[in-house]
Amino acid sequence: MLECQIDKLKEGDRLAKAVIGKNGVIILCEGTELTTFYIKRLKEMGVNRVLVKHCPFNVQTQPAPSVVLPPTTAKQRNDLYGELVNRLNRHAFCPEHGDSVKDRRFKRRYRRALADALAHPSVADWMNKLEQFDELIFGHAVNVSILSMMIGDEYGYTEAQLLELLLGSLLFDVGMTIMPRELVTGHGTLSDSDRHLLNQHAELGYRLLADIKGMPWQSAVVSLAHHERFDGSGYPFGTKGNDIPEYARIVALADSYDALTSPRRYRSSYRADDVVEFLYGAGNYYFDASLVKLFLQRLKAFPLSSVLTLSSGQTGIVTSYRSSIAHRPVVRIITEASGQSVGTPYELDLSRSSTITVLHAASQA
Repeated sequence: MLECQIDKLKEGDRLAKAVIGKNGVIILCEGTELTTFYIKRLKEMGVNRVLVKHCPFNVQTQPAPSVVLPPTTAKQRNDLYGELVNRLNRHAFCPEHGDSVKDRRFKRRYRRALADALAHPSVADWMNKLEQFDELIFGHAVNVSILSMMIGDEYGYTEAQLLELLLGSLLFDVGMTIMPRELVTGHGTLSDSDRHLLNQHAELGYRLLADIKGMPWQSAVVSLAHHERFDGSGYPFGTKGNDIPEYARIVALADSYDALTSPRRYRSSYRADDVVEFLYGAGNYYFDASLVKLFLQRLKAFPLSSVLTLSSGQTGIVTSYRSSIAHRPVVRIITEASGQSVGTPYELDLSRSSTITVLHAASQA
């Protein structure tokens, strides 16, 4: 549900709340599907805005909530840049190898865009706000920005597009910071009313970002649309397919991947190979299938030198990837299922051993 200007309405939009005249009489009931005639009559009656269930993304929302942020000092900005670069360098989803040509190029592009983004005082202020509000939300935002930029880099985005994508992916969850803290950081199951309130973070975030002078609309709208789903099952509008802004489609994919592969207060992380299988199956349902394919070609679920425990009982070290399957690396077996160390380690290509899965992964050998 979003407040929409009359001149932004189109046929097929549906009222989320009844329109009441000055005399208290209902003009149009909640749920009414708007026609050209209805829109024209509302204009003639002096109605300027209505609440709709479905609305185009280029709407003018209500004014941004009033939030006073302490100004970020130069030292804080430098510290913030250093922290994000450190997270980039140790990021677990390194696409190739830390020293590959592709990785070095990607990291250079990320660092350049990050420096440009943090040069804007409001961006640095909001990143500090995220970190102070909740470390998990801050870390998630950084991970999502790295994964989103990885997709944009692979997609062939220009430097300007990467900067817009970085701004949107770093700040897509700022609306969470003006939610009740206990609602965001709680461990229990949410009630329907709590979930409804929490879902409003998407619109609130958009209103906050759209209020920043110089913030590209394409970046701000990521906050509004990152919970839309390709089949129309998302919120707040239930928008389908390519009608969802492209940056938001990218961030939605990165957001889901990092959320599922990272531990949360109320659950452990899911296995990376299960998450990859989920993404394969969710293409053109929850996510844009072409972006899923691109993402999983670039992503490596298990960095080189990771120690894997296999469903066969064996233990091995990731040495390479011989296929584009993100969760099926080549593993050098060092321990057999019996627990006996291997005298002469040998390689097992999991892309050719479909019956063997990864049960556990440690970060390094």
